[in-house]
Amino acid sequence: MGPGMPHLDTSQTWIRLLGHTSIQSGGVTVTSFRSNRVPALLGLLLAEPGPHQREEVAQLLWPEADSEVCRHNLRQTLVYLRGALGEQSEKALVATRSQIGLNPGVLRSDVETLLDTERYRDSESKRPICEEAVSLYEGPFLQGIEDEWVRDQRSHLAQVYIRALLYLADAEMDEQPAKALEYAERAVLEEPLMDGARARKLRALVRMGENAVAQLEYEAFADLLDQELGITPSDAVREALNDAQRPPQPQMRKPDRSNVSNDLSFALDTLGLGDRPHLAIELAVAATPHWIEVGTPGLGIAKLKESVARTGTRIPESLKVRVTLSLADLTYAQGDMVETERLIDELVKKKDRLSESLWARVLLYQARLRLAHLDGRTALAKSKTALALAECCEDRTLELDALMVISVSALYIPDYELALAMSDQTTTIANRLGHKLAASYALLWKARSLEAIGKKEEAHEAALQSTHHLHGLISPKATNYRMGVARLLEDLDALDDAEAGYRQALVESQAYEDRYSEAMALTYLGDLVQSTGRPREAISLHIKGLAIRRELHQRLGAATSLRGLGKAYCDLNELHAAREALSESAHDYLSEDALPGYASVLLALAQVEEKGGHKPLALRLARRARKLLRGMTTYEKKSIGRSGISLIGEATALIERCNPTPVA
Repeated sequence: MGPGMPHLDTSQTWIRLLGHTSIQSGGVTVTSFRSNRVPALLGLLLAEPGPHQREEVAQLLWPEADSEVCRHNLRQTLVYLRGALGEQSEKALVATRSQIGLNPGVLRSDVETLLDTERYRDSESKRPICEEAVSLYEGPFLQGIEDEWVRDQRSHLAQVYIRALLYLADAEMDEQPAKALEYAERAVLEEPLMDGARARKLRALVRMGENAVAQLEYEAFADLLDQELGITPSDAVREALNDAQRPPQPQMRKPDRSNVSNDLSFALDTLGLGDRPHLAIELAVAATPHWIEVGTPGLGIAKLKESVARTGTRIPESLKVRVTLSLADLTYAQGDMVETERLIDELVKKKDRLSESLWARVLLYQARLRLAHLDGRTALAKSKTALALAECCEDRTLELDALMVISVSALYIPDYELALAMSDQTTTIANRLGHKLAASYALLWKARSLEAIGKKEEAHEAALQSTHHLHGLISPKATNYRMGVARLLEDLDALDDAEAGYRQALVESQAYEDRYSEAMALTYLGDLVQSTGRPREAISLHIKGLAIRRELHQRLGAATSLRGLGKAYCDLNELHAAREALSESAHDYLSEDALPGYASVLLALAQVEEKGGHKPLALRLARRARKLLRGMTTYEKKSIGRSGISLIGEATALIERCNPTPVA
């Protein structure tokens, strides 16, 4: 039994794809295959769970062959794979005329274990799965197979492995710094240029009293970064040298405006100080949608807590539940996912005391929280259960909420057919209820689904319909939806429509004194005008956005504004200013562990160095950027912006320009 090999009974089948490839089943271990397409097919099905279209699988495995040869090869490879899996093949493999997949739970694999590390947040569940995953990781995914999709998946799994190592290093740092150092060193070995890994190594050394070694490590890392990328270590690395904890950064929340809803606040105070304080709580709970709609969730939380405090402990259990749900609503609106999850966990413990409608709301929260971690399958299952409960309760508003979450979850899986059907159903119910915001939201996700399947004209039409439903609606939520639609229109190359949407969102956010949304609109608009050849205007917009980001202490937002500034300066051949802005952006992205943004900045720096004639440095920067980008999911790449999906191609083109020798 190899290192990290779990103990299995004879009914289990264990698959290894990290470092070397083997199938262990019924006491027999298979390490050689008729063709490397057999482990490639198995790796594809394990790394991307769910049903796959046979044509898509065949095209990935035999990209150069014609369709008839592909189909024949796939049929033959499935026969070989069944033979390698042995008796478990009938239970494990699901193959129809159109799809191929694996039944969940039949096979166990090092890849599945590694991916599971991303699906847990609480330390009680996450820590043991991370420990198991890193013990099983013995090398790259499908080593020796160099298909393009394999290289991308290999990079992604390597990044997941590093995140597990860094989580464990943090978990061990206080009690067992030597163990933390072991995990950090493994991460550094995998990614020598990663600031986060190096910072943890330094911190562990300092905790162990190895200050001199830590200083040498820092200097060596600074030299390496300067030599390879022409940049300096981030603040997090410098702080780690002195074992200084990075000061907590404020949450990216919409600013509250205490002058909003004074009458409601006065009514709450009057009721709370009277002889029926429970009425104040009832009013505060009922007012929850109002606080969210006008963009003052923090004020709502304060008033709700004040109302509860005035009653002491004399609150019925049923009212306590509703208070917790309202706090979850308000906290979620602020963007504090950690506190929202804690509040929802409180309600899960009280499941037996919740009505069907309340339990449906809890399920929808759990689904949204899973979507925040890109776990579309769990989110879909929970939201479908919530929909069934809402239909039983004949609660149309709750049904509408469930349908919206199902639409988004289906897109994340992705199941575009389901996503489109749910979006249409959501739009129908929203229109029937006169809920313009919900209709706009549903049409936005319909447009995203249509874009994903290549129906750009239909996606454009759905996006414009989404905008139409926002006409006359002035609120922070409507403004955010408007920016979401404009961002999609930009992806669809409908740049005039996108620019109009951003400018409208900017006017609305300024009228509402919503500084957070104003900064977002300035950044999006700045990026758009820069991409359409107006760098001077882009610089003006980004400078304004950067000022607001710094005023609100939004380091991540500031990094994005600085990136836009740097790219605009580069367009004007103001290379010194471009380097300064992009270097600061890189540090801010790293300090926030935002690798997608960091990778995009490295590529922008590579373009600056290429323009300046420093091709060797440009080459190293572009290679580093491409390596990071290959390890990202499509969602992560899209989070960079309109160009996110195309950045790998841009990096490859720059590499080819700077280096006449092709590099894999």
